[in-house]
Amino acid sequence: MAVFGNPMQTWMDNMPQGMCLKSEGFASNLSSPDGLHSLWDFCKSTGQFYAPYAWPVPVSVFVDYGLWFQRELVPAVVTDRRVTSVELADRGFRVRLQDGGELTARRVVTALGVLLHPHRPAELSALPPDLLSHSSDHSDLSRFAGAEVVVLGAGQSALETGALLEERGARPLLVTRAGSLCWNPGLDRYPAYGSLRRRLRMPISGLGPGWDCLVHSEGQALLHRLPESRRLRMAYETYGPAGAWWLRPRFESDVPVLYQHSLVGAEQVGGRVRLQLAGPAGGRSLDADHVIAATGYRPSVDDLAVVAPPLRTRIRRCGRGPSLTSGFETSVKGLYVTGVLAASEFGPSMRFVHGTRFAAGRVGRSIAAQVAGRPRLISVSSALVGRKEAVATRS
Repeated sequence: MAVFGNPMQTWMDNMPQGMCLKSEGFASNLSSPDGLHSLWDFCKSTGQFYAPYAWPVPVSVFVDYGLWFQRELVPAVVTDRRVTSVELADRGFRVRLQDGGELTARRVVTALGVLLHPHRPAELSALPPDLLSHSSDHSDLSRFAGAEVVVLGAGQSALETGALLEERGARPLLVTRAGSLCWNPGLDRYPAYGSLRRRLRMPISGLGPGWDCLVHSEGQALLHRLPESRRLRMAYETYGPAGAWWLRPRFESDVPVLYQHSLVGAEQVGGRVRLQLAGPAGGRSLDADHVIAATGYRPSVDDLAVVAPPLRTRIRRCGRGPSLTSGFETSVKGLYVTGVLAASEFGPSMRFVHGTRFAAGRVGRSIAAQVAGRPRLISVSSALVGRKEAVATRS
């Protein structure tokens, strides 16, 4: 087995300092077969504070947890040889490396994260990189101190980016098409702290309180059996833009919001950005030093650049994602796809850390069943690497 990638690189290089996870502590565990490598286990072993609820998990803590998890369970990750291409071969796949080397593998598991799929509105296409960025482009927002920055969006990424910008001396303005912002419930509404009757009416789950969240969180196998049209609606329309309860006081006290305004166009004027917006009172222009598109991600099989085009075109589609078996195997035998691209098959939990438990277990069991009796078993956790060079192979 070989695992390629840089563990937790996305979290280290593409998440701003001071950020916290949206998920609660109990829902931020990576998947381990022994069940003994949870976030709580890490915090206990290192003497750090932990709480299952009502504690915003700092990204710095989650990064340390992920690196500890990797050292404990998958120590032999190849970090100095980048995978550039996965191609079909006579007996499986040929994996080409950046240094000119190559491997052959009967099975390949991709765990490529979200960075392949950032969505930037087409209306911003005329702006140069120094005036436009995506929220995932930043690990340190202090570079915008003193600058006027427009943040586009209304989800957790947009709201937290706005709050962090203000706290680092910038002058942010959030622009959203929505008429109001949505916030996830706080501690006072969590059923774990209520009566038994309330807990039964609103059970807690890794994706939030309520029976619908529980089904999405733990019923992935059931969701996989639903008609494709229903699965696609669930994957792309469930859990829309919303902010975490702990972020609300920080955001509402300091970050101005321009509601009900849609982006029409953008241009560079005198070294700054000029946005053209449409709102209830008609069109208006808005000038700023920079625009951050916190507009989420649009996963597509077409973004899998590491998979060679002839191989990519053989992957049967389910919406923008791949059509997958119950074990996450694509229509190309031996090629597995995990992570956010699997949401069109297994529901919205694939977009969150909590979904890795189901994905890793299914992939592991699928491969184990195929190679039973053979000494060399391929397995990889989709949460472990989270970067575009993540490929597990058997040479």
